[in-house]
Amino acid sequence: MMAILITRNISEVNEELRSELKDIPVTYLSLKRIEPITLKVATEKLIRSTDYLVLTSLEAAKIMINEDLIEDFNKELFVLSNHIARLCEANGFKNIIVAQSENRKSVLESVKIINQQSVHGVFLKGNLAPMIEQEGLMNIDIYRNTWSKKDQDRANESLKYPGYTQVLITSSSAVKRFAQLEKRNVSKFVGADFFSLGDATYRQIKQFGFNAIPPVKCVPVLKETLKQMNNLRKERD
Repeated sequence: MMAILITRNISEVNEELRSELKDIPVTYLSLKRIEPITLKVATEKLIRSTDYLVLTSLEAAKIMINEDLIEDFNKELFVLSNHIARLCEANGFKNIIVAQSENRKSVLESVKIINQQSVHGVFLKGNLAPMIEQEGLMNIDIYRNTWSKKDQDRANESLKYPGYTQVLITSSSAVKRFAQLEKRNVSKFVGADFFSLGDATYRQIKQFGFNAIPPVKCVPVLKETLKQMNNLRKERD
């Protein structure tokens, strides 16, 4: 039986989207382990006193909330997606600006406008996320995206189906980790198509020699990508 691999925990894909894949077996497999970073008191004060925050990952939003890094729920939040926005809104944040497109470039376009007002912001990020080089914006790592041999072994055991026709790699950090996993399971991915949620991940997938399908350009990206996968699968049936 051929299946689909998605490099996210099942809890990170809402029920509506999962229902669109009900006719084919799916393995949900996150290729990351998130560890909050203990911040210095001065860093926490800086985060709390900044004029606005930038969030491009759900992990950063969760840690910001769970670690009580913010006390002013009226502070402006510039976020990558509606998914992040809904989480922040559910936890009391009121002033949320969602990027028009689900990519860093779109977030930056919004931030550039507010930076013209001589304000200062903080980009809350993971250790593997590229820094945003922009005047008035400070980059602060609040979590580590880690992966160990034990994690790799556990992931290997999770590939329970004999073969996968489609693989959705949802972040750049997951590409190399998947490539290591694929080396141990070459026969399971022969002829598979590889999908991504953005250009950076797409380019990395191509560099590893996998059959990369160009990413969609419309939002919501995850929903449209799953639709793209469904359509391609139907064409080949």
